[in-house]
Amino acid sequence: MKKLLFLLAAISIAMFPLIANGTSEQNGSDEKQITLSIAHYYPEDNPHHLGVVAAKEFLEKETNGRITVEIYSNGSFGEQMNSVQAVRQGTLDAFQHSFDASYYPAAGVIQGPYQFRSYDHWRAFLKSDVYNELKTGLEEAMGVKVISAFHFGFRNVVSTKKCETVDDFSKILMRVVNISPYETAATVLGPTGVALSINDVYMGLNTGVVQATENPLGQIRERSFHEPTKYLIMTEHMLAAGNWIFSKKRWDSLSDSDKTLVEKAFWMISEIIEKGYEKAGVDNIEFFKNESLEVIYPDKQQFIDRLPLVFKDYPTWEPYYKKIQAMQP
Repeated sequence: MKKLLFLLAAISIAMFPLIANGTSEQNGSDEKQITLSIAHYYPEDNPHHLGVVAAKEFLEKETNGRITVEIYSNGSFGEQMNSVQAVRQGTLDAFQHSFDASYYPAAGVIQGPYQFRSYDHWRAFLKSDVYNELKTGLEEAMGVKVISAFHFGFRNVVSTKKCETVDDFSKILMRVVNISPYETAATVLGPTGVALSINDVYMGLNTGVVQATENPLGQIRERSFHEPTKYLIMTEHMLAAGNWIFSKKRWDSLSDSDKTLVEKAFWMISEIIEKGYEKAGVDNIEFFKNESLEVIYPDKQQFIDRLPLVFKDYPTWEPYYKKIQAMQP
């Protein structure tokens, strides 16, 4: 009996590290079971969501189910800034966010007006030391891991009033995103900016609280912002760009091999987002024409000439602007 008890005790001690690390023979790994939580505020037919689903499938397949993913789509995790704080605190693993100048002013230059002139220009920037410098600064300021970046098309304006010049814009109220540096859209175009939640924009346009809004074409279509408006003004004043912020607490807990897999998965999301929006660009313009919107192509130089007003508000941007402009293919 003593021998039997000794044998059982030895087996228990030998198995304890496996139990403590959450491993099992089933997944054939000596690494722990992980469930990642990923949140975004886009609908389930949007490239953002489709990318996250693809990443979920990739991670679960590559790890034989050892890494699983919980997805919170369409804002179901909570408001944007609450989700950002959750990632910073480690209660949410990943969230799709902006290059937030309120944490690190220099990073806002990535979404500055008339910074990128083409998608190839954007891709050249992502391979540069300047991108890595800005990314590192943002990571340190926010206390997160910036795990991948993406664009989702150029931002343009839909309006109930015809606007072709700075003077035209100066006579209207335009909804702007209440996150720095999005308000600079009003600075270069000329309207009075009004901060409204994205969920209030349709009603705001319908009731006259604002006469215009600036968004990527895909978002304008998804949110039906074209319905209460008459004009699509192709200002292309800003490349809508974002990043996936990842909990530093979670990141630091991952093994090197898991970090490689997770980072690959998030760049996969970014690629799916970009391809989806680039493909939809031309289709969206035709869609708006068919919805009886008048499409206007204003002279962009008049808006570019107002960039010194932006640099006055964001003095750290100007040297980065010059470096990034020099990267144009």
